[in-house]
Amino acid sequence: IAVVSTGSELRPPGSALAHGQIPESNSILISGLLVEAGFEAATLEHRADDAPGLRDRLAELAASHDAVITTGGVGPGRHDVVGIALEGERGIRSVRVAVRPGQPQCAGRHRAGAFVFGLPGNPVSAAVSFELFVRPALRALAGCARIRRRRLLATAAESWGGKAGRAQVVPVGLEETPGGLVC
Repeated sequence: IAVVSTGSELRPPGSALAHGQIPESNSILISGLLVEAGFEAATLEHRADDAPGLRDRLAELAASHDAVITTGGVGPGRHDVVGIALEGERGIRSVRVAVRPGQPQCAGRHRAGAFVFGLPGNPVSAAVSFELFVRPALRALAGCARIRRRRLLATAAESWGGKAGRAQVVPVGLEETPGGLVC
């Protein structure tokens, strides 16, 4: 599995940052989620916002890996580098899903062979997207008996607002009470 974070504004963790730059953390995040799911990232890379260069590199990675996971640049905008780099790939679809966080996604099979998963660049959105879409897909492709995480029934201790027709993923803490789990 190759993990490619995209964004010219990203710098290695611990680097001095200029105005408009942020630390690149998604490759570390996705790599850790892969290990936790029973996989390993064979390749970790960061790529600047260069669509032609990214298109060529994704083709190379797709020919030498079983899966490629990208973060960042998957929206429909004219500067979303992953979407631009993959627009000629008929087997890969870019969509907006009714989930918050994590609306823009792309997934499919690259003509060079690998499955490609394009996740949003925001780290929380990338983690949620990995959990909802990539982890189950990879585990199913690997023939794992348990595809999804164990689910628990819990009662919400307080209410929260959401938008009808859209799943909202929120972090919670669990507390075991005499009446059952409370989150």
